[in-house]
Amino acid sequence: MELGNEFRYLQTDFEDMDTAVADYFGLNKTDMRVLDFATRGDKPITAGEIAAQSRLSTGAVTAVIDRLEKAGWVRRRHDPDDRRRVLVEITEKAQARGEEVWGPMIERGRRRHRGYTVEQLEFLRDFMRTARAETNEHAEQIRQMTAKRKGEAAA
Repeated sequence: MELGNEFRYLQTDFEDMDTAVADYFGLNKTDMRVLDFATRGDKPITAGEIAAQSRLSTGAVTAVIDRLEKAGWVRRRHDPDDRRRVLVEITEKAQARGEEVWGPMIERGRRRHRGYTVEQLEFLRDFMRTARAETNEHAEQIRQMTAKRKGEAAA
């Protein structure tokens, strides 16, 4: 019970953090989320990959990327291996702003987590991965229940 409540509190805290970061960047939450997807990993991402990860339509993702590019947060470039594909990468401006926002938190986290053993940190990582998988699976079940309910209501 306590662990479940801590997850609920953490979720709310993450939502508050996301709002604060989006405000700092001057972005709405959807645009900030797409920018976040573009910063994950060590290589640029395609608009299609962003659409799949965000569950936004490709048209919505294109509109978001247009706004982010106009504001200087991302740029498009052709994939050197397939000129038909367009990659989205973050700009130096986005990188610098991200370091302003996340750098202090990362450093504090490193200091606070020094007392944990490698095994404890691996346990926490694995626990978080399992929790994410369970959350994503349950969210999909809820989406299916919602679609069924809407279908029944339309009939």
